[in-house]
Amino acid sequence: MLSRFISAAGVVGGAVLLVAAPAAADRIPAAAETEVSELPLRADVEHLTLLVLRQDQLPLVDSDSPASPEIDVVAGDSPQDPVEGEGEDARTPVNDAPPGSMLSGLSPWQFFDGTFDEGSCRAPRVSQDGDAALAICGGLDQANPRDEHVVLRRGRGVFRYPLAVARGVDAEADLSSDGERFTVLVGEGGSRTVHLVDLLGRQDHRIGGGWREPGNPLVAGRAMAVAFTAQVGGEEAVVVANLDDAYARLAWREGRSIRAVDLSEEGRRVLLIAKTDYLQQLFLVDVERGSKFDLSGQKGDVEDAQLHPAGDLVVFSSAVGGVCAVWWVDMTLRRRKDMLSSVEGCYGAVRLESSRRLVLYENVVGLTGSTTVLYDRKTRQPRPSLPAGCRAIELSGDGRYTVARCSADPRGSGLYLFATPEEE
Repeated sequence: MLSRFISAAGVVGGAVLLVAAPAAADRIPAAAETEVSELPLRADVEHLTLLVLRQDQLPLVDSDSPASPEIDVVAGDSPQDPVEGEGEDARTPVNDAPPGSMLSGLSPWQFFDGTFDEGSCRAPRVSQDGDAALAICGGLDQANPRDEHVVLRRGRGVFRYPLAVARGVDAEADLSSDGERFTVLVGEGGSRTVHLVDLLGRQDHRIGGGWREPGNPLVAGRAMAVAFTAQVGGEEAVVVANLDDAYARLAWREGRSIRAVDLSEEGRRVLLIAKTDYLQQLFLVDVERGSKFDLSGQKGDVEDAQLHPAGDLVVFSSAVGGVCAVWWVDMTLRRRKDMLSSVEGCYGAVRLESSRRLVLYENVVGLTGSTTVLYDRKTRQPRPSLPAGCRAIELSGDGRYTVARCSADPRGSGLYLFATPEEE
């Protein structure tokens, strides 16, 4: 039952912000057995070479740049020079930029420091400390301007992955929490293939096996493992492939409209949303133990979710019967409670940082659009919101940075990195 102890905290940008008093928690069922079958796996490995878009005139082996020693780069197209006025002389160094990064000056920063027109970039990801970041951007290959590519920022360098991203709504990319690996869906010969890129090992792994048409790949935080949706035996499924332990396992093949939303740090547990007979439910599957947790039960259609890096905590958003909520699930205590609930609007994307204090969520109210709220669980109050015209998409693992797409910035529309406001 949703908490009845809800009080309005104010209206920001047309959205109602709600603060929840303590809510009664209910128990989630114990883990149940689930069939986790082995699948054929192959991983073809090629040497990794990235196209350099920007080096900031520093040597490739500079000790202060974590990207330089392990990445082989060649000159790539640079569609335009950095935005006028954004050079080093125009910025005042401050200490709140990611350590070792090219970014400096006051927050917000352009995601790739104005290296090119970032208006086409989407699907941003940031590492735990914000020093590494990637996004999918279009128009960077002058010979094939319609293609999209992964663009990676590490330390003082900006690089482009040479293979084009597969076309489609589930053609995404994901970055590991330590910033050392990423996965992307590549279009090859009319089909789609999952690639797992090891930046430190300078290797590009092309992953194939007993499935077809993979989608929305996720990478483990600290392991050579990926999870993705696919067609297996003509049915929708979620597959986990672990290159460290050389296995691919069928994690889920129940229901329909299945979507993998997160993968644990070690690549053993996958968080997924599946359409069952009545609702879009949230499940956590352990592919090594062959067990599953039903995290949402009958608490409504799940919109989004995230797994804490420790693997013992989940936040998710859902809607049922005209009431929407953000839920907090403690896997150790097997308890679930609604942090926030509302009948005025609903919640979309939801993110959690590693200290468990800050929760980022999207608040959608009627036809007035959406705002993004950074909720402080300690004070039970929202932190200052983003500027008008900016909508948050990601939160760094340490909670220090928020990624937002902004349409009204003088430097142009695109992705921006914001330092998290301090507690007032």
